[in-house]
Amino acid sequence: MPIAEEEALACLNVLVAMARADGKIDPAEKKSLAAAIASFDLPPSISADQLLAEKVDVDAELAKIGTSDAREQIYRSAWFLAHADGRSVPEERAILDRIAAVTNPSDALRAQLSNLAPAKGRSSAFVESLRGLFRARA
Repeated sequence: MPIAEEEALACLNVLVAMARADGKIDPAEKKSLAAAIASFDLPPSISADQLLAEKVDVDAELAKIGTSDAREQIYRSAWFLAHADGRSVPEERAILDRIAAVTNPSDALRAQLSNLAPAKGRSSAFVESLRGLFRARA
């Protein structure tokens, strides 16, 4: 069963907040968001530019993410985005901590991700993680 559109948009909005956290939108971040949007079953009117232009209430968006699969994937995807340039700044870590507080990622997932640091050059892993948010669940 695919993730509902409202939950999918909430996940993308949280990732937009993460992309903005350091005060600039890296071209790779924008490209990754655009690729993710294009690969999901969302209305064609939704674009990376549109999402990036909107103000995001991270806590309100996180409250819309209810399925366990989406909660795990949003943490993973946000982690990759926070580390996309090979480092994470305090503002990115603060959002990641907020996501973790709501989604409660497993210790195994946290350990797996910490073993990947630094994640520079892992944009394909990031896009794949984003795509995982919206794949049909068995």
